[in-house]
Amino acid sequence: MKLTIAFLFSLLLASSTTIAQAAGDPARGSELRDECSDCHGEEGMGDEEYPRLAGLDESYLLEEMKLIKKGERSEKAEMMLWFFEDLEEQDLEDLAAYYASLDGG
Repeated sequence: MKLTIAFLFSLLLASSTTIAQAAGDPARGSELRDECSDCHGEEGMGDEEYPRLAGLDESYLLEEMKLIKKGERSEKAEMMLWFFEDLEEQDLEDLAAYYASLDGG
């Protein structure tokens, strides 16, 4: 019985953490995407040079953007540092939510 309660509690805790991480506003992210669209396309589908963002997991996108902002991403991501330097955490969350909400094809 105690094991079952502990297991259920850990599931509840894990799901509440996931919900808390998904705090972005896709509509606001859409307003912030102009610079992203220059390379990743209007619908976030990318091309042979730039990766697709549309439809990727929101948590993944947010983590990648945080790494880029810190300068801890690949050399290819250095070109995005100038854009990310002015963005706040909420901006990154909103962009992640926006791109995650798109159909990735």
